[in-house]
Amino acid sequence: MEYKKQSLLHLGAVDTIVLITAPSGAGKTSIVKHLLKRVKDAEFSVSAASRSPRDGEIHGKDYWFMNEAQFKTKIENDEFVEFEEVYPGSFYGTLKAEFKRIFGSNHFPVLDVDVKGAMRVQDLYPSNTISIFIDVPSVEILEERLRKRPDMQNVPEEKIKERLKRAEEERTFKKYFDNSVMNKLLDVAQFEVETMVKNFINPPVKVSTL
Repeated sequence: MEYKKQSLLHLGAVDTIVLITAPSGAGKTSIVKHLLKRVKDAEFSVSAASRSPRDGEIHGKDYWFMNEAQFKTKIENDEFVEFEEVYPGSFYGTLKAEFKRIFGSNHFPVLDVDVKGAMRVQDLYPSNTISIFIDVPSVEILEERLRKRPDMQNVPEEKIKERLKRAEEERTFKKYFDNSVMNKLLDVAQFEVETMVKNFINPPVKVSTL
């Protein structure tokens, strides 16, 4: 599907979009949760997912859950800012309705999205977006973190290997984003991302030395 260039509508007082992207297991979800607590007017943009909720997940809070047919209908109706078939038959995307809801509350959206989805949003709204890629020191560490995730404990080995293969590919996309943060220590990475976002929203005043 083609994505048409467009300007960001001024739907709220703050027309900023924060994109946090990373390969699976890099820790972007923990960093997003930190941002939502520390940055004023930041609100989580709830993605749509063509799957059923996992244990503990809540519809409308973690994702907007729907089946594949419902998701494809929304694609046909042009209801997405971006979407991606992450795995065969497994779609994720950002609904335009989420942007309208968040900007309508005079907040700005924080997106936790895959790299291709993040690139599309960045392309659509280049002057309003700060994009941050979360990386890890090595593929081995990425695999270790991924395997320790609670939602991976009952996943078949072939599915884990599929995720790892995709994660390695996603790491090669780092160069396409405005910023990157190495998540070696989570608290340090959280502080770095928080600082980047705050400086984007309220750029530091440059003091002349003349």
